[in-house]
Amino acid sequence: MAKSQPYEELCPVCHQYPVRHQTLKLTGDVYAMCENYPECFYVSRLETPEQDWASMLPSA
Repeated sequence: MAKSQPYEELCPVCHQYPVRHQTLKLTGDVYAMCENYPECFYVSRLETPEQDWASMLPSA
């Protein structure tokens, strides 16, 4: 019997790769980033989602 896999959040930009969470040791800030980074540009600082880098890119 196969083990059920935990739910993985897909990247909101590319919708193909899971999002991983990483803590910057120097400051303790927690970031969510696409597993396909830097090919996919999604990086979000979790404490302040209004500063989501993906949403700050100029619109086409």
